[in-house]
Amino acid sequence: MKAKILLLEDDISLGETLLKRLDKNGYAINWVKNLKEASNFLSLNHYDLLIFDIGLPDGQAFDLIPAIRSKTPLIFLTALNDVENRLKGYELGAVDYIPKPFHLKELLIRIKNALPKKFTKEKWEIENITIDIQAMRVERDGETFSLTKKEYDILSILINNSPNVVSRNEILDNVWGQNKYPSNRTIDNTVLKLRQILGDKGPELIHSIRGVGYQWTKEINHDE
Repeated sequence: MKAKILLLEDDISLGETLLKRLDKNGYAINWVKNLKEASNFLSLNHYDLLIFDIGLPDGQAFDLIPAIRSKTPLIFLTALNDVENRLKGYELGAVDYIPKPFHLKELLIRIKNALPKKFTKEKWEIENITIDIQAMRVERDGETFSLTKKEYDILSILINNSPNVVSRNEILDNVWGQNKYPSNRTIDNTVLKLRQILGDKGPELIHSIRGVGYQWTKEINHDE
């Protein structure tokens, strides 16, 4: 089950970047650019998290909050970083207030912390394999295998995007960063190691799509 997020952001370039990155990290995103659109979407949909810019073409997001009457977690993402606006944001019930500019990886961490616990399970299970998120390890048939950060990140992206195929370029951008340029061979070697950790079912669980990338093929169960 994907967490559903409403993004209210009028900056087209930033909105497109966030839409792409959040989608690749396994979130279901609706992106709106003004208060009127946000109000319409909120009246028709339930969301697990709201991410709002404050200064919009048709007013301030602050004015929208009292009408929502919702316990949905709210993050303000804004260039308005003075003390008065930060205090007002928290007074209106925001769980976080992130000033622009910001680092995308930091935003992803804060989103994870803001989401209800059901979306941040500590373990994933598939047949005889347990993937322990917090400990960054895989348990299989009584054995425990520690994951490197890169192995963990690739595994998370594949699972969160399943059943969609994740291209090598998407893995490069999300795991190594857009300004890093490791070879495709580096990705393939990391996936090979993951398959070995997953055992006999490794090639079945992480399927190669020739000329494109990789796909996690099995549905997972989340511990409560």
